[in-house]
Amino acid sequence: MLNLKVVGEDESSHRGKAGMMENYIGKTLDEGTHERSSRGVVYVHAVPKAVSPHVEWAVGRALGTPVSFEWRSQPLIGDAVRTEFEWQGPFGAGSLIASSLIGWSEVRFEVTEMSDGGRAGERWVFTPSLGSFHVHTDEVGNYLVSENVLRSLIEESSSDVFAMRDEIDRALGGAWDRELETFRSAGEGAPVTWLHRVG
Repeated sequence: MLNLKVVGEDESSHRGKAGMMENYIGKTLDEGTHERSSRGVVYVHAVPKAVSPHVEWAVGRALGTPVSFEWRSQPLIGDAVRTEFEWQGPFGAGSLIASSLIGWSEVRFEVTEMSDGGRAGERWVFTPSLGSFHVHTDEVGNYLVSENVLRSLIEESSSDVFAMRDEIDRALGGAWDRELETFRSAGEGAPVTWLHRVG
């Protein structure tokens, strides 16, 4: 069961792109001299085999270093492959990875960037049929749903309990999780490739 945390009005998630950029700029440098690093996981649940080298190139570009993944057959889709790997790179690399993969419409993936030092983590999910989903997470992966989002859900659903249930499911990315669950099960037992940016 997912736990929800309500993010208050004063949190940076309400300040839009300008607030996020201010937060990014303020936290990318540690003591003014060292770039802050981050880590996360990328799950490529299914991609056409011919596109897999492009996925490696896109992730390597986002991390600033060439990468090579161990691809396995994806039995649910003919001529498709899958992989999963942990990455370590500069703060914000998760967003760069997700943005580069969204450009490939045939890729089904999840990208996470872990919470670190008071900064919320993030999760991006993409499927060809649903498009992209993004949410902030806490240090153990629980979704952070803002107060404004919750107020909007209440207003949109009025007193209709079923409508509210559907709106909460949408805010939690339920449709993406349901679509990817079959692919996740097919990927159980797959080896993990560890990536670290050196230097």
